[in-house]
Formats: sequence, structure tokens, C-alpha cells
Amino acid sequence: MKSKFNIKYLVLWLADSCNLNCKYCYARPKFNNGYMSFETAKKVIDLCENQDFTLILAGGEPLLNFQVIEKIYSYLEENGYNCKIGLQSNGILITEEIAEKLSKMRINIGISFDGTIKINEELRGKTKRTLEGINLLRGKNRNINLNCVVSNKNIDKPWL
Repeated sequence: MKSKFNIKYLVLWLADSCNLNCKYCYARPKFNNGYMSFETAKKVIDLCENQDFTLILAGGEPLLNFQVIEKIYSYLEENGYNCKIGLQSNGILITEEIAEKLSKMRINIGISFDGTIKINEELRGKTKRTLEGINLLRGKNRNINLNCVVSNKNIDKPWL
């Protein structure tokens, strides 16, 4: 029998790739453009002794691997896991279809946004698309968290 571990907080790096080119990104030069398979995710989840833990779906951009997110969620539901699930995204890939699917999942969603529209555009780019993704989720009555990288570009701005 495999060993199980008392894991309370698990991060699955679903996509070693990103669809942005943030000015401050530490990971981009090291991305290998790989994606975690469902089989790998399942093996890691099955190592958890307790079915009540926090699971974070992360990556460069985890929505690049949305099919695996769906499979992970189904697996957790079908096997009685009671996880708190979080997903951190830049929001660009959120379409009407993805927003609808996410609205049916118990996943806490964080969207990266670094301040005013002008600052976010300077640091991340594709701000209009990010806002469209946020609005699609809001249209599905989803609460989302905005996560900000604080830097010298936005620290003195009144929106903080």
C-alpha cells in the first residue's frame, strides 16, 4: 500500500507556461511550456491521508490546462474529497463557456490585477481581456478576489 501523508495545503502547478509577459515575472525564463497530466495530479491527490485540505491550482496560467482542472474537480467530487479549492489566473482565457463551468464548481478564484488600468497594462498587458474575464465571472454571480503585485509602479496610488 502506498504511503499517505497528512497534507493540509497542496499546490498543483498545472501549466508551466503563460499567455502574458509580465515585466516582473521571475518564472518566464524558466518555463518549459509543459502541462501537468490528470494522472500526475491524481497520484499527488491520492497521497493525501485526509480528504479535507486546501488545494491551489496554479501555474504560469492554470487555465491553459482547463481540461485537467475539470477532471481534477470531478475526481474530487466523485471520491468524497472536501477540499477548499483556489485557482489563481490572469483572467484572459475566461470565456462564456469557462465562466459557466467555473460557476458550477466550488473553486475560489483569484484574478491578478496590478492597479489602475494604465498600470496593469504597463506591467501585464491585455488589461481589456482581463476585465472581460472578470465581468464574465461576475455575470455568473461569482465572487472573485483580485490579487496585486505591489511595486514601485503602484505603491503610491490611491486605489490601494
